[in-house]
Amino acid sequence: MKYTLIKDAEDLRFLTVKAAKCIAEAQFLVVDSAISDEINELVPVNSIKLHINELRSYLSARPDRLPSNIVHISGNDTDISEEEGSIVCYLKGIGYQLSIIPGVNVVNRIAGQNHFPLTIRNRNESFWVCDARFFYPSVKEMVEKIHAVASSNAAMAIKHINIDALKFMATIISIYRHQETPVLVNDFGGGVDCYTLMEIQDRLAEDQYKLVVINPCVRMLKAAAFSVEEVLESRLATG
Repeated sequence: MKYTLIKDAEDLRFLTVKAAKCIAEAQFLVVDSAISDEINELVPVNSIKLHINELRSYLSARPDRLPSNIVHISGNDTDISEEEGSIVCYLKGIGYQLSIIPGVNVVNRIAGQNHFPLTIRNRNESFWVCDARFFYPSVKEMVEKIHAVASSNAAMAIKHINIDALKFMATIISIYRHQETPVLVNDFGGGVDCYTLMEIQDRLAEDQYKLVVINPCVRMLKAAAFSVEEVLESRLATG
């Protein structure tokens, strides 16, 4: 059984393709606030819809008829709230596996405010977002996904990642992307800095980071053709 938590789902513009597809296929939907008309239009007509406060009692009354797939639309993009955390613990206790789809509102805002492009015309048209706290069920799946995304031309936005995991990811990404690839780093104190892929191996000092954005820069490109300075000084697309 699977429980999917979709964060930052108040605005249709900030839903990922994966989140929109998940909502469109949902047969059992949980919400924690009123959802917009645009998002509501994605929900199947015959799906069951409950408020988060009703979920526990609904499932407790049907222990032999639990839904195989629960989709939870959350309106915030902060850490998991106390209410959400309680539901997650309860669902894990009765056999559900957690999957989280992070929102992109915060990613767009931080990257845009610091003039750091997520998409670059004629280079990439998409970006991949993940929450490192809820990567994949196994290390093997996580590594396979990092290889797949790093070898593409998508920018990579990773939320809530510790320094050891970031350095591990950097070694994989370096196989496919140039050492001078620009990397935006946002710590939990609000500080934002720009490094290269090579520099994050030995220059970062914090244990945890709120957001890391790694731009596409394939190995065959010369570093001079795609430098940190070029990214920060250009008027490239940021969303």
